Amino acid sequence: MTGIAILIFLGETLMGTLLFVAIASLIKFLAEHEEIMTEAAEVKEQMPARPATVPYVKSKA
Repeated sequence: MTGIAILIFLGETLMGTLLFVAIASLIKFLAEHEEIMTEAAEVKEQMPARPATVPYVKSKA
């Protein structure tokens, strides 16, 4: 009976650890994603504007 209790305790401890690591990884991913998206927005603002449409020019051949 004690062996079963120890196995249950170790299983819950392992699952708690895995849950903690998963949540920490998610937080880290979201922080990095936010940083990358902010940098991309800054780079996009610095790019020169391009025309929405390119006019079609018929060749005189």
